[in-house]
Amino acid sequence: MEENRTDRDQVKQEFMLQLLDSYFLFRRPLPESGFFQENKTTQQIMQELAPMMAIPTENIVEYMLAHDYSTTTGEDGSVCWAIWRRLTKMD
Repeated sequence: MEENRTDRDQVKQEFMLQLLDSYFLFRRPLPESGFFQENKTTQQIMQELAPMMAIPTENIVEYMLAHDYSTTTGEDGSVCWAIWRRLTKMD
């Protein structure tokens, strides 16, 4: 029974990473040519991913920090992640 739980946890972890990798495929932690700034809070990212999987806050924060994303101040003064996004597929 314990092995079955471990297998499910592993599958869940792998899917979470696949989902985050897909979400950030056309997003970068630093400005690049052809990208525009699209700052988001952790909560906004969670809400956008929720139809596929509920990902806890700490997992998103760990992913963002591991991929060199940093925080910035939004136009309204709130703290958010500094994200640069490309609208079209990369060559």
